[in-house]
Amino acid sequence: MTEEAKKEFLEITDRLADLEKKRYEIRRERGLTSDRVSVIRAKLMIDIAKARDEKGKPIYSNENLRRAALTLQLEESEEYQRLKKRLRDLDDELATLAIEYNRLEARRGLLALEMGLIRPFSSDTAQR
Repeated sequence: MTEEAKKEFLEITDRLADLEKKRYEIRRERGLTSDRVSVIRAKLMIDIAKARDEKGKPIYSNENLRRAALTLQLEESEEYQRLKKRLRDLDDELATLAIEYNRLEARRGLLALEMGLIRPFSSDTAQR
């Protein structure tokens, strides 16, 4: 086991821990953002369900009309659109972090193999 390989192994381990912390923070922000999106959606749904004309009859008399009204109102909501974009951005960030995490994990596995920390898997080993 070379000192250089050991140093790289430990650096990769630290980088993996940092990535895991960042993934946690993103998931947490994503949850809070998703909660806010749900609240906006719920408030609009209530407003739509309560909407009445001057005679007191429901403006959106069936489920299809209510769904269409909700879609249009969500499209017009700047906050909702901003939050939906943020959710997409967070998903992209999580995907990028997952790729980097997997790459580092594979590299650490190869280093562990080179350093003799783990034994290679073979069909002979699996039959024992």
